[in-house]
Amino acid sequence: MVTEINKTEGEGTILAFLTSQMEVEWACEKFQAISAIALPLHGKLSYEDQHRVFLTYPGKRKVIFATNVAETSLTIPGIKYVVDSGMVKESRYEPATANVLRVCKISQSSANQRAGRAGETEPGKCYRLYMESDFESMLPHQEPEIRKVHLGVAVLRILALGIKDVRGFDFVDAPSVRAIDMAIRNLIQLGAIIVKNDVIELTAEGRQMVKLGIEPRLGKIILQCFRQRLGREGLVLAAVMANSSSIFCRVGTVEDKLKSDCLKVQFCHPNGDLFTLLAVYKEWETVPWEKRNIWCWENSINAKSLRRCKDTVLELEACLKNELNIIVPNYWYWNPHICSEHDRNLKNIILSALAENVAMYSGPAWVVFGEILSVSNEYLVCVTACDFEYLSLLSPPPMFDFLSMASQKLQKRILSGFGSVLLKRFCGKSNSNLRLLVSSIRESCEDERIGVEVDVDLNEVLLYATSGDMEKVCSLVREGLEYEKKLLENECLEKCLYTGGPTVLPSIALFGAGFNLDNEDKGKWGRVTFLTPDAAKKAVALDQVEFCGGSLKVIPSRNICSADHKMMSFPSLRAKILWPRRCSKGTAIVKCDPKDVALIVDDFSNLEIGGRLVWCEASTKFTDSVLVTGIDRELSEADIYQELSAVTDRRILDFFLVRGNAIDNPPLVACEEAILREISPFMPRRNAQGNSVRVQVFPPGPKDSFIRAAITFDGSLHLEAARALEQIEGKVLPGCQSWQKVQCQHLFHSSVSCPAAVYLVISKQLDSLLARLRRQKGVECNLERNQNGSYRVKISATATKTVAELRRPLEQLMKGKIIQHPDITLQCFRFFFQEMESCL
Repeated sequence: MVTEINKTEGEGTILAFLTSQMEVEWACEKFQAISAIALPLHGKLSYEDQHRVFLTYPGKRKVIFATNVAETSLTIPGIKYVVDSGMVKESRYEPATANVLRVCKISQSSANQRAGRAGETEPGKCYRLYMESDFESMLPHQEPEIRKVHLGVAVLRILALGIKDVRGFDFVDAPSVRAIDMAIRNLIQLGAIIVKNDVIELTAEGRQMVKLGIEPRLGKIILQCFRQRLGREGLVLAAVMANSSSIFCRVGTVEDKLKSDCLKVQFCHPNGDLFTLLAVYKEWETVPWEKRNIWCWENSINAKSLRRCKDTVLELEACLKNELNIIVPNYWYWNPHICSEHDRNLKNIILSALAENVAMYSGPAWVVFGEILSVSNEYLVCVTACDFEYLSLLSPPPMFDFLSMASQKLQKRILSGFGSVLLKRFCGKSNSNLRLLVSSIRESCEDERIGVEVDVDLNEVLLYATSGDMEKVCSLVREGLEYEKKLLENECLEKCLYTGGPTVLPSIALFGAGFNLDNEDKGKWGRVTFLTPDAAKKAVALDQVEFCGGSLKVIPSRNICSADHKMMSFPSLRAKILWPRRCSKGTAIVKCDPKDVALIVDDFSNLEIGGRLVWCEASTKFTDSVLVTGIDRELSEADIYQELSAVTDRRILDFFLVRGNAIDNPPLVACEEAILREISPFMPRRNAQGNSVRVQVFPPGPKDSFIRAAITFDGSLHLEAARALEQIEGKVLPGCQSWQKVQCQHLFHSSVSCPAAVYLVISKQLDSLLARLRRQKGVECNLERNQNGSYRVKISATATKTVAELRRPLEQLMKGKIIQHPDITLQCFRFFFQEMESCL
């Protein structure tokens, strides 16, 4: 939509409302226009980056992709067009879980507020990306904040006023009873209140939390830290926890984000996120005031967030001094680089404040978290390690059965000592067997978390299950492995004995206990190709040897097969296939008449290819090109061209995908053998020495985007060839990536040779026949003269059957007619040849 507005509307800044930093950065990266500049705006940007939206860019339109910070927090001059997604990501306390970040619909008042951003200084437009019925279904106003936040602070203040019946308190916008009950439960856990005879009373620690005026769990951290002589650490911990989501800057391109991640590593603490943030603040505090902004920039840290943390610390210091008569020390006991008792004390303090946010984890066994991010999946935010043993020492104890929770923790067990072939059979094609087994185990144990992973390289099977289910899971997996092992032992396995190159089907032999020659198979033959003549001579000695109740007949082959010999029983039919060696970048170029560019862009608008919406615009480099972006990288040229040509009547002169660097591919010989394996089931084996197909894979040049191969079939097998090519179309050869699908060029080739003497006799008839054949659609017939004076007719057609039908009249003409007459004697032949020589 933003792209369309930029193309069709007049001057003016465009403001698009999205739901998250990730969406904003993705949009800025994908939006491309020479006449505009894309700018991000969200809460995690540094002051310098946020200020860019207020600057002017001569000759360019500003396109601002923003979260809801642009809804009410600031006013940007010059906005004329607003794009409203109708969605927002908001934090909400859910009594059943915790603080949850979730994408949800905005209210009607928010929608009107966003629309009001368009045209504050001049008339503007708002594009709403939702139906009018969706707008009508929205809440008239935003839900009151008291219904979305944890009620801990409110309950404490009500109790401090001397009101004992919190549930009966006359709220202006009353929260749910469940939310009040959960707040009371949480405050009991924090030791802020107690219940005596069904009456709620403040504890001494609760009264102190009321005076601090902050979230109860942060107040708990501060007060507990002072008891452990970690006062400075407690204040900073509360401040950074309140600003945890915006301290690290991770914005920009993929390379910028990778750089930010690398810079973050120097601060990372093994105990988790809160310790990491504590280390950042401690380091920042040691930097001279005038150099702090530069230090933040160099370490990808949000200077504004750290200044906000500093202000919070100063406010809390003043509150502690004035309200609780507590002096905060200026020194630190905790050192992030030295493991000491302070680490353990801080972990226990954090656990006591977040005792209801406990989770089991696959890294550290137990963690606490700040909130849950709920998008397509759910993620824990601000995660810190904790000691399971301390849960039993909490006073009051946790209000959940942590011992029962511990019994549900997934254990890991490794099964080893298996061969790679057995493990591959156990997994099945595309892990189909493994997925079926895991599904069956989960259903049997009634636990969807159970997992089975197979590492073929290490010859290991990894099991994940609870301690109660582990033995059952292990038994079922071993049964599956044992079953495959027996099948493997009794299998009749085909093995390639010798590969004669791309022109010969590989010779095979049968191995294994499962090889059994039935009575009805005794008349069948097979061929074995040996590496040396001596080995073949020794094999002939097995002739007439008793085998499986019959006599073995071994006959030496009289035919020497090589690439230089013609082995086809019928003139050959040639097909070409190819597959990409460079990965698609998701961008395509469509070449057309320069006059048709704008029309084709219009035809391609709102186009979906492969179920994904793509973007189309005129190329800025070439006047005869249309740029198509956002294409699924798995799709081939044929798939995309089919979709494009179906939506436009304009002539597409050329079309190609923009591809990246070449990747390593399997050896050419391996590719030839793989293609033969796919094709050979469709080819008949009519005699021991006959071959019906040859494959040749050509080495790609440095700049080639595709690997090309030629398949030569026995021309009499045009129907079998068609079925074989249909089978291999879209296949991925072993060792190749999923996007390297085989494409068949639907143009097949053959040729018919004509001796010079015959051509002199039939030249007029041949020219007439070729003219008639060329009139057929999709057919090419060209006559060429060879260096030895003979002639060759090259045939190309879009179907194998058509090629065979074209060859038939040409061959009949060149063979001539056989005349049988009693008057034709040897003397007549001599006279005939003498006349021929005189004519030549």
